[in-house]
Amino acid sequence: MIKLFNHKLIFRILLTCIISTAGLYLYFVNSAVFSVVETNKNQKTLQTINNESQKLENQYLNIIGRFDADYAKTLGFYEQKGNIDYVIRQDVVAKK
Repeated sequence: MIKLFNHKLIFRILLTCIISTAGLYLYFVNSAVFSVVETNKNQKTLQTINNESQKLENQYLNIIGRFDADYAKTLGFYEQKGNIDYVIRQDVVAKK
């Protein structure tokens, strides 16, 4: 009777270990697949953002390229003749 009880106990322990191992295996495989899918999705999103950034940078460079002395004159700016005075801000330093 005791020997039969030991066999049943050992069988249940082994069966529990096998089921637990299979469950953990499925969990980790699922996690790995999910991680790969998320990585691919993030790479596609990053590529889209990079493309938009390149387009905006190209537009920025085209706009900046238009600014020159002639364009400034058409907007009403004029060249300063003679001495140019600059306004300088003095930093205030607290004294004790």
